[in-house]
Amino acid sequence: MKELDYYFDALFKHTNRIDYIRYALLTATIACLSYSIFAHGYHLYAAAISALSFQILSWYLKKKSENIRYLANEFQKISMLHKAYGRIPSEFQLSHLKALVSTTISSEVEKKKENDDHGAEYNLGDAQNPREILTSMIHENSYWNHHLYNSVFIILFGGISAIILGLVVTSLFALPLIKIDPEYTVPRLAFTFLSFSLIYEVLEKAANSYSSAKIMLEIDNELTRSKKDITEEHLLKVFNQYCDIKESAPDVPSFVYKSNRNRLNSGWKSRIENNNISNA
Repeated sequence: MKELDYYFDALFKHTNRIDYIRYALLTATIACLSYSIFAHGYHLYAAAISALSFQILSWYLKKKSENIRYLANEFQKISMLHKAYGRIPSEFQLSHLKALVSTTISSEVEKKKENDDHGAEYNLGDAQNPREILTSMIHENSYWNHHLYNSVFIILFGGISAIILGLVVTSLFALPLIKIDPEYTVPRLAFTFLSFSLIYEVLEKAANSYSSAKIMLEIDNELTRSKKDITEEHLLKVFNQYCDIKESAPDVPSFVYKSNRNRLNSGWKSRIENNNISNA
């Protein structure tokens, strides 16, 4: 049922577009923070109002992105179960999920259906029964997600380091130029709050990326050790753990996916080939 793949693919791409807007707002907020060090009077208040407006809009988009990502993960979960067991777990749930999708996403899905685009593709090897198919999909996705989340962590860690360094350096160079102006305490306190808010958000995303990458590696290792002997009950527990991590992990930007796609495809294909040789 390719339609499910079309839904979560379109939804994930939509969250990526929202994240790019949030990155632009983040850059604008940091620019206002830097400018506020030198600003006084009207310009300081204008910078404070602009930065607060950017940040409030960013928080709104963050909440919207989280809601869309939830829908995307639910569609992907149903898609994986349908591929493995050949049936929809709950038509009731699926109908309500479709009702929550925006008309823009629905239009994208209809275009994909008309063009008969490829859905999500997995290297299932010789998997035949539902347990083996679901195991293979979780295994492959865990391998990919470990490396993708790790790449996101490295980018975010570099970003937060650059932000902190930039604020420290800018503050040091600006100290001789800053005048004592108690009447402007309120906007400067607002900028201090925004600074800590931005740093906290990036740190939180970096921590989530790191922990998610670690758990995905643990799932990968567990399925590597017990792929053939894993019971259906234990597999569904692993699947639920996998889905929970997917929901809590931050989005993977499309440029991270594209830059790592060939390398990860090659790595997974090599592992499958080596497994086939060792099992021959």
